[in-house]
Amino acid sequence: MNIVDCLKYFALSTNQKHSAINVLLKILKSKTNYVLPRDARTLLSTNRNRPEISDLGNGLFWNRGVTKSLIENLRYATVTETLSLNIFIDGLPLHKSSNMQFWPIMINIQEMPHIAPITTALFCGRSKPTNAQQFMDPLVQELNVLMDEGLELNNRRVNVKIRAIIADSPARAFLKGK
Repeated sequence: MNIVDCLKYFALSTNQKHSAINVLLKILKSKTNYVLPRDARTLLSTNRNRPEISDLGNGLFWNRGVTKSLIENLRYATVTETLSLNIFIDGLPLHKSSNMQFWPIMINIQEMPHIAPITTALFCGRSKPTNAQQFMDPLVQELNVLMDEGLELNNRRVNVKIRAIIADSPARAFLKGK
């Protein structure tokens, strides 16, 4: 790892505030010959754009995607030759006093139990999504490509397979269209 990657790793793994990173960058720039950015936002490649949220039936849908989620969460990890994904889908009430619901799509990697589940997509609405196919289509399309072509991760091609799709009874019924 070069110095920039080390600083990124330090900042992200210890949840440093941007102001603290900026002070560290200023000190390192003045005391060393390293070519470093002046600002934490540049160092961490902080996305300045708002996340893309689209309308989906009776609610709103955010989709980061499996590929981007895996790349972001595994960039410093040593990965196995194959990633076996467990996919979780469930509906969660947001509050007891309202009918607002979250329907997250989350993944975890069977071979890497120390990595927390990763949210790849999220639906928010006053009820479950009205159309299961619209809700699942981005995930299905992306998984088809990943299973066919694999994932380029840390300059290696990694195979991706689905181990299980995990959903409780109401979520399973929704996914089956019942």
